[in-house]
Amino acid sequence: MKRTQILAVTLAFLCIPGSAMAQSAPPATPAVPPISNDDVAFRQHVIDAANDYSSQKADLDTSVHRFEGLYQIHPDDVNVESWLGYLYLRADRPGDAVPVLEQAVRTRHDDVDVRTNLANAYAASKQYDKALDAYAVVIELKPSLPEPYYNRGVIYLEENQPSDALTEFQKAAERREDDPFIVNNIGVAYESLNQKADAAAAFQKASDMRPDSRVFAKNAAVALTKIHRTSEALPYWERVASLDPTDGSAVQAIAEEYGRRHQTKEALTYYEKLQDKLGGDSTYWFNLGVLRAEDGDGNGAEDAYQHALSIDSNDQDALNNLGLLEYKNAQYADSAKIFEHLDALSPRSLTVKQSYAAALAKSGDRAGALRVWKEILKIDPTRKDIRVLVADALFAQGDYDDAGFHYRQVLNSDSSSVPALNGLGLINLKESRLGDAEDDFRNAIHADPNFVPAYNNLAVTLERENHRKAAIALLEKALTIQPDNEDVRKNLERMKVAG
Repeated sequence: MKRTQILAVTLAFLCIPGSAMAQSAPPATPAVPPISNDDVAFRQHVIDAANDYSSQKADLDTSVHRFEGLYQIHPDDVNVESWLGYLYLRADRPGDAVPVLEQAVRTRHDDVDVRTNLANAYAASKQYDKALDAYAVVIELKPSLPEPYYNRGVIYLEENQPSDALTEFQKAAERREDDPFIVNNIGVAYESLNQKADAAAAFQKASDMRPDSRVFAKNAAVALTKIHRTSEALPYWERVASLDPTDGSAVQAIAEEYGRRHQTKEALTYYEKLQDKLGGDSTYWFNLGVLRAEDGDGNGAEDAYQHALSIDSNDQDALNNLGLLEYKNAQYADSAKIFEHLDALSPRSLTVKQSYAAALAKSGDRAGALRVWKEILKIDPTRKDIRVLVADALFAQGDYDDAGFHYRQVLNSDSSSVPALNGLGLINLKESRLGDAEDDFRNAIHADPNFVPAYNNLAVTLERENHRKAAIALLEKALTIQPDNEDVRKNLERMKVAG
């Protein structure tokens, strides 16, 4: 798998209304203290309104309307103030909640719930300094609560003060270590501090504590992927995909990890699902082609590479792999055309030129192959393997002088180069310098005792020197090395018949 990037996810804190991590609930109705200066009927109205909301007999808008009416009748009633402020918060009206809750606090100085709701109202209306101070008062009143520490941490994150946020979240965790929201936000703080391994550990813990949370799972998966611990990230990506099968980044990451593991069928299972989401991306089709090729589906791979090129005709990765696939399928002329296009896009790539020349040679265009091999040598004159190919091509054209020059160039830097020794021997044999040819072939055999062409060529040389018996012995030895070599077998049969 190549080139495809993992999509990052925004790491967000979560505040759930009415939970430990959000605003505190208003005082339960039985805990409402008696109001000695108010009439019984009014107090009963307050109790009934609170009960109706708490038991869900009245919806939020109705309850807000009822308490606004009660507030107009008795604007100084602390129970009405605390309830109305709370309901304004639930209705996402923090600006309205602030003055009402400030009034309530003047009467209930030490009421933790009212203080907490006022702090939440400050925070929701982005009055962060006041919110921090208000949460600090809650902490003084009840230091065992994790909520004010958590919410202070959230504010510090908003204010881009991750170190302070981390301190607050850690204090919250000391008071409630089993809360995944706290643990997740510890990860957020570590991430902001660029402590990536610590962040990943926190996100993993949060996700394992709350495996049904897509956000926690994705935070863990992304964090682990960022630090290249993709194997550990896989179960979290799979968790994301199980919770949200439409999450393309999760499916893609899973496919890539299985691809890295060479579990091709598993990778394909996930990657094929992405066609609707990524079908307009040439990279997607390229990666699909790679997987199909690894799975042995050559036709499917070709189709995928063609899809990639229909989107981007200059996709060099797709061109390269399609050219190699055509070469493998013996479609050499088609392969050469593809590599010609790729060579024009990347004229300094020796790898591309080498593939292009090989395809030209196999298609029968040895002159074209020779031209490309010479281009490679101009870029890198040290390429002995290419120089041998140039020499071989020149030899095939009957240009023995230039071929000999290139063979000798190779031997100047590598005196034991078997292909160069064999090639030079063939030139000497063609030009009837039999002694020199014999030396070249013997040197090739000495450099590589398993190089059968040198045995065959030396035998032919010895035959021309009237040493047929020695030639036959060489050919018989060559067949012990490579029993299916037809050139050797034919020469051996011919020499034995000749006596």
